[in-house]
Amino acid sequence: MKTFLLGLLLQSVPPGQTVYSLERVPECGDDPQAPTCEIEPVCSEPSIVCKAPRWATSKGAWVRYESPEAAERRYDEAMTALVLAGSKLLCLDGVEGCEPLRWGWDRQKKANRGTLHSLTALALAAGIAESGFREDVQTGRGRSSKTHRLMVDGGEGRGPGNEAGYWQAHPVIAWRFMGLEKRPDRVGHYLTPLLGEGIEPVERAAEVAIKMLAHSREWCGRTKVKGSRRYPWAWAAISYYGTGHSCDSVNDGKTTYRYNLFVRFMEGKPALPKPVKPQKPRTTWKHAKKQPSRWTGVPLKIVKK
Repeated sequence: MKTFLLGLLLQSVPPGQTVYSLERVPECGDDPQAPTCEIEPVCSEPSIVCKAPRWATSKGAWVRYESPEAAERRYDEAMTALVLAGSKLLCLDGVEGCEPLRWGWDRQKKANRGTLHSLTALALAAGIAESGFREDVQTGRGRSSKTHRLMVDGGEGRGPGNEAGYWQAHPVIAWRFMGLEKRPDRVGHYLTPLLGEGIEPVERAAEVAIKMLAHSREWCGRTKVKGSRRYPWAWAAISYYGTGHSCDSVNDGKTTYRYNLFVRFMEGKPALPKPVKPQKPRTTWKHAKKQPSRWTGVPLKIVKK
């Protein structure tokens, strides 16, 4: 499963092509005033990612823009963490007495209809849309906001509302899925455990995101919730995940983009270019099968897994 997800991520978000992600340069030492390496471009191409190493206060090290090789290693860790989190929450890791997270819960059979494949595919789609799996988002370096923008060593890792991690867990709601009895603070300092390098913080962030997606699917599956029967379950779940209140919101095109990503990932296909116009999926199997999306040129299929 990890290899499958990693392949989709590498094709959907090519590594080493963003100026927001940094990579340490150990050969330059740890003295900001006296580097032990040559401060010159790291590659010959006329690209900003080839710029010479510089000192990054946030990392306490000399850094360069992230290379494709370093980005691929980071992607590998992220997908490892995602599969570990999904397997743990669905009780697929062999732990006795484990109670599985409800993922497409069948109330008659009292078992999950959903699979690890559909769970991780939806989480991957949400992660790509939320963060592009950038290094500054993983570590929480800087903040992206129209009113409180704070670039730290070129990074804008936290969201406008101080959202944290690849899946941009929001401080207003994330505590409910972290086993906390109440919201520790209003600005999101309590989300720090979801940030950092390595597999462990990413796994914690993935667990929160998976629990939020599962809650969204469960909530939107209720018959009395608006939009729960009009659209595919994945559309409704990703809509609620993105808005926190609606199972049928286009959300400025974000819902359809994430849903299209999910459908393609379930088919083993990488992402297509990001859409520019919002559009809801067709509401019947007949239409979903025959009518192509204006964005991608492929049908918006209803995924039943």
